[in-house]
Amino acid sequence: MSYLPDECSIWYLMSHEHLILLFYSCLADDLEKTAIECFDTKENTWKRLNNLDGSVNDIVSFKDDHSTYLLQSSGDMWKLIQPQSNIVNFEHVVKLWNCNWPLHGAVTFMDDLYIYGVKSDNFLNDTKRIKSVNGFFQNIIYKRSHSTQKSSFILFIANLSEIKGTK
Repeated sequence: MSYLPDECSIWYLMSHEHLILLFYSCLADDLEKTAIECFDTKENTWKRLNNLDGSVNDIVSFKDDHSTYLLQSSGDMWKLIQPQSNIVNFEHVVKLWNCNWPLHGAVTFMDDLYIYGVKSDNFLNDTKRIKSVNGFFQNIIYKRSHSTQKSSFILFIANLSEIKGTK
């Protein structure tokens, strides 16, 4: 039996294939980092992955047809890579914006990335926001809630005719 590491408070959890990834905050060289523990359900083992720069606060994950991604409230987007079958890591893809924007969630549809976060004047005034990422997403659509408070993000997909009550 394998045991969950108990020396930290887990801030985020995600799965990828047969792996469960736990994210928590740590300090390295007096800078806040995102630490990652990986549980391999096939091997029943834990492995510590490399730290990511920046805070674990308000981190979200999403998938497209080919990859799994992680997005930080700082705007940093990371792609999960598996250079070998039993090792995973994250590769920095791009910085989408330059302010801290607390996130609710993100989802892809076709070649578009939809990102949903809290109401924020800093984000609204961020002139460095990227609207597409070559080779990844043709369009990035940013949606803001009417509140500055965090809330749950639930992906819901339905046939439009079912919602309208027609067939």
